[in-house]
Amino acid sequence: VIGNQFSVEVFPNPSEGKFTVYGLWFPVESMEVKNLLGKLVFSTSNIKPLSSNKIDLSSAPSGIYFLNVKTENGVAVKKIIKE
Repeated sequence: VIGNQFSVEVFPNPSEGKFTVYGLWFPVESMEVKNLLGKLVFSTSNIKPLSSNKIDLSSAPSGIYFLNVKTENGVAVKKIIKE
């Protein structure tokens, strides 16, 4: 985490492709999911603070991905696994 510390939780993890992001108690600029090669596979700027936010990787291949949650204070990175 860069800047102020904040925590993001993803459930269920691992999942078959549908993830819910919790812990967004602050203004979020964007959420992106990238594969191990750094290729963007999901992106949204439609983020609702104080609520759960959905990520759908159903059409992506199984594997390890990284969720990047960007705020004005930095980026939180969370590893997610699609089964």
